[in-house]
Amino acid sequence: MHEALASLVVIATSMAQWVDAMSSDNNNGPNDAAEDDDEDDDEAVAAAAQQIDNEAAKFDKDRKEKHIIVKGLEMFAENPSSGIKYFVSKNYCEMEAVSVATFLHTFKGLDKSSIGQYIGRSKDFNKAVLNAFTHWLDLTEASYIDAIRLFLNSFRLPGEACMIDPIMEKFAEVYFKILADHRPEPEQFFKNADAAYVLSYSIMMLNTDLHHPEVKERMTQQQFRNNLRGVNDGGDLDPDFLDGIFASIKNDEIKLKNDDLTQHVDRYNLDNEKNNAFTALDPKMRAQKWEEESSNAVQKMKMTMDAKARTRAEYHVANHSEHVRPMFEVSRWPFLSGFSQYLEQTTEQDVCNLCLGGFKAAIHISCVFFHGD
Repeated sequence: MHEALASLVVIATSMAQWVDAMSSDNNNGPNDAAEDDDEDDDEAVAAAAQQIDNEAAKFDKDRKEKHIIVKGLEMFAENPSSGIKYFVSKNYCEMEAVSVATFLHTFKGLDKSSIGQYIGRSKDFNKAVLNAFTHWLDLTEASYIDAIRLFLNSFRLPGEACMIDPIMEKFAEVYFKILADHRPEPEQFFKNADAAYVLSYSIMMLNTDLHHPEVKERMTQQQFRNNLRGVNDGGDLDPDFLDGIFASIKNDEIKLKNDDLTQHVDRYNLDNEKNNAFTALDPKMRAQKWEEESSNAVQKMKMTMDAKARTRAEYHVANHSEHVRPMFEVSRWPFLSGFSQYLEQTTEQDVCNLCLGGFKAAIHISCVFFHGD
């Protein structure tokens, strides 16, 4: 009946026992070897102990770097300018347009809507980043529709027209210059950059018209042509060129929303919410929080297992007490919530003993790692 509670207690107790065992081995190993007369054994033990310490140091370094990245991604999602400044302060990029543009293209996990907000701002530095961001893409061999897809897939357009306008204007300017410099005369469909700019807006309108569920009457191919009459320096764009764009959009929608779930930052970190420790010491609120956490944990576990099923996981052998620290940082508040919930609601002595055993293990681990906090 209380298998879940027993499992939590076993996990907490195992972590506490592992900390004690590893701490004892790391402290006593070299001393035990000193009693051995064989110098080779001494050196082997010392080398093994050093390797364990090095692995623990690397593990701790990787853990701290992950915390920096998670914090930076959260800051960038909430305020792109602050996020960029934070990453610059941590030496992930320089406060220089090309460096920031490269960072926006290559750093995994950045919120695409926030990228759009950043490159769409009217400040001079943001304009310089937009220019470098657009030139970073290799559009030399891409058709117009493929180029605009590639461009729009690298971020998500902001909702404000004042931000969309300079972004699409820059794209049109860059692509027009590519056509002029690298394409033969028959493939130079635009007489000026303004025509490419107007077409980019028409493509976004067409994309919405053809794929938005609330639009009842869809735009026809002829209507798309008519909307673009006279935009090419007083003339019309090539009809076959426009028909190809229309067919491409009709068959394959351009995604303009930030619907990429892999971009979301994992915010399951109760340490950042001070009021979550005891949930205001209100039993009803704590019960509700427990249900929410349980539901979230189950959902997250399912998503993780589904993702892992498609990839080959990498496993590391734990050989140092420091390996317990990040595990406990993630689990300590759920431990507290779970043990408290059971302890408040039960009158069974066995359940009380389980809860107290879990508390004892958690307190012991806290004293080892966080006694100075």
